[in-house]
Amino acid sequence: MNRKPLLIPQGEDRKIEVLLSNLPDGVTMQNLDITFTVSCGYQSVQFDRTHLRTTADGRHYLAVDTSQLGLGDLKLSAHVRIPDTDFADGYRDEYPELDLNAKIVQR
Repeated sequence: MNRKPLLIPQGEDRKIEVLLSNLPDGVTMQNLDITFTVSCGYQSVQFDRTHLRTTADGRHYLAVDTSQLGLGDLKLSAHVRIPDTDFADGYRDEYPELDLNAKIVQR
């Protein structure tokens, strides 16, 4: 079943919740080496983990100013370096992507 996308007027500030699961013991969102990219149209904005905000109940989100983005489908991707002794440099690089089922539209 296809849900209708959330329509966000360009220029609004939005919170995007970030949830990563299956992290190794001792690794948290606060000490993870991660870079987020929020994109829409041909424009994107990058955030490192210092831009993550945490709610009182422990949920993490990014605050995004949509005036910095184009019109169209809103997407979130990340580059995550996860500690992993099976790799020569001690890290495993992962690149998760998420379609947020949201569109930035003209005001």
